[in-house]
Amino acid sequence: MIGLLCFFLSVLASPFKSTFRLGVGKFCREREAAVNERRQAMDAAMKSVKDAADLQTDAAIRIVAWATLGALQPTGNDFAMLRLVLLAHC
Repeated sequence: MIGLLCFFLSVLASPFKSTFRLGVGKFCREREAAVNERRQAMDAAMKSVKDAADLQTDAAIRIVAWATLGALQPTGNDFAMLRLVLLAHC
């Protein structure tokens, strides 16, 4: 019974589907493309900043290990926590 009702509803709805195109219009597609381009540019900029920060962290790790003759082997997480502590005190 429910299957028959669903069949009739789908038959009745088919003219509406052809009359009213369900989808995204031209202006919406253009806007979505612009948003995607900006998001990709933002992602690229964020990646370059992250890479620069990683280089600084790697250099700091090597300097600390060298200065302590290997007694301390800090990780990138250690320097992240140090940054948080320094920001909290400022």
